[in-house]
Amino acid sequence: MPGSTSWRPASTAAASGTAPRTWTSICPCGGRWPGYDQQRERDAAVDALLVLAARGQLDTGLLGRQLVVMLRGRWIEANRVTGSLRTAADTGAYATVWSVLETVLPHLLRDPVVRGAGALLALGVDCASRCAAKGEIPEVTTAAGRTGSSQVVKNARLLREVLG
Repeated sequence: MPGSTSWRPASTAAASGTAPRTWTSICPCGGRWPGYDQQRERDAAVDALLVLAARGQLDTGLLGRQLVVMLRGRWIEANRVTGSLRTAADTGAYATVWSVLETVLPHLLRDPVVRGAGALLALGVDCASRCAAKGEIPEVTTAAGRTGSSQVVKNARLLREVLG
């Protein structure tokens, strides 16, 4: 049951039958619950994401849009999302994580820029370079053209070059 200590998203995703397709299915209460502050819960969500991706049942665009809503609404913190996506990428799922970030980043870079967007951009640089992603993202190009040396500007410049 979602919210109980015995509920495990990876177990749900791995069970036979129809697997959940979105973050709201992986994370109860629309992605926000007290346990998401616990590393074991974030790890379970990553496991579920990887199982769904391996089965071809993960809608990365929908996941990305849901993350945008949660990040912009401050229901979850960008550093936790970055950590979870980094964990997934470190298993070799660079293309999957890039597909999520490709949806997330444009929305996080619009004014006001979401706190923690710089770290997500850095992850985007790593994933995009490892899966040979190409193509312009206008919001990344805009952020890269700003003056200054913030993490957002520096990583936007790097990502623009990788996607070049």
